[in-house]
Formats: sequence, structure tokens, C-alpha cells
Amino acid sequence: SFPVPASTEMGKDIDPRLVRVEYTPSGQSSPDLLDNTSGANDCASGGWYYDDPQAPTSITLCPDTCSQVQSDEQARLQIALGCECETDPDCPMGTVCENNKCIDACFEDADCPGGFICLEGHCVPEPGDPCTTDTDCPQGLVCVGGQCSISGIFVGPEEAVQGGAFNCSYRAATTDQPKPSWWALGLALCALGLRRRGSRAHPRRHGRRTS
Repeated sequence: SFPVPASTEMGKDIDPRLVRVEYTPSGQSSPDLLDNTSGANDCASGGWYYDDPQAPTSITLCPDTCSQVQSDEQARLQIALGCECETDPDCPMGTVCENNKCIDACFEDADCPGGFICLEGHCVPEPGDPCTTDTDCPQGLVCVGGQCSISGIFVGPEEAVQGGAFNCSYRAATTDQPKPSWWALGLALCALGLRRRGSRAHPRRHGRRTS
């Protein structure tokens, strides 16, 4: 098992309902989302569970998941704390990620307020205003060739921030090397005393919107 950090350790409030356990098997670039089960008696399909769902102090991998973790030494296991989402693929079908929350996606410009257009499910400021620098443009636009334009405003999975105690989602990756503080997951990732990385173990996949 692995201790859930107190808010004082993180320097911010933590919502245990929004914790995600992500597994990236060796040879795979994008992670699978492991299922959060109701407890130790609900481990038939693998996954992980809290010691107390109402006031959790630790996360424990189900036995089958733990065994697969131990057998996949080149994989990566991450615990993402505190955010509902970081990028659009984290959200269910028909929704997108904005400000770390899953919201309904737009499908056409008419779904957006005046002065905004629909782009890849997001309502963004309509481009076209003259500019000299990016600061002359509305939030979400950049100055290109003297005109406010849409450019790189969405964070793809390959760009997601992977750490930092003051980011909305603090990720702790497993490691064979000892680490200070609560996130030394290599010391205690499962009840059997795991010291190695990763697990494919029965991922739960969200529905994803194709951008």
C-alpha cells in the first residue's frame, strides 16, 4: 500500500475522489487508467482501492494487479492526485478538459458565446484582431503575422506536466531508487512490499473524444 499525503504535505487541498492510478506498460507510450474498486473484496477484475473511501489514508493495489506490477520491471506506474483531468483524453466521450474539469464539448460555433468559435470541442476566442505582441490578444490566442491567431492552446497527452507539488495534479512515479517524503512509491506500492515498477492489470478506459 501507499500513503495518501496530507494536504499540508502538498501545500494545497487534495480531493481523494479525483485520484487516478495510471499504468504504462513497457513498450507503450500512453498510460492505462486502473480501476478504483470499492475495497479488498472487490478485486476480481484487479485495480486498486482505499483503506477507507470516506477518509482514505492509503492506496493498495489488488493482488492480481500487484503480481503483474512485479512482473513488469520496465513499466511505469503513476499516482495523479487532485485533478479530474489534465488533457481531453482524461474525460468521458462528449466532454473536454478545461481548468482541470471535464465539461461538455462544443460541436459548432453556435454552441459558444459571442466572440468565440468552436475548435476541437473547446470554445476559444475568435481570431482576427490586429496585434503586435501576444499580450495584445485575448487569452488563448497568440500574435502571428500581426493578427491574433489560434496556436497551440491545448495541451496534448505528450505535453502533460508530470510533477511539481504546486501543480493541480501531482504525479509520483515508481522508482527503484529511494525517494524522500510520502511519494517513495517504490518502497510500498502493494501489500506484498513491492519495490519494482508498473502493472498492466485490468485497466479501465474512459471513452475518448477524437480531436
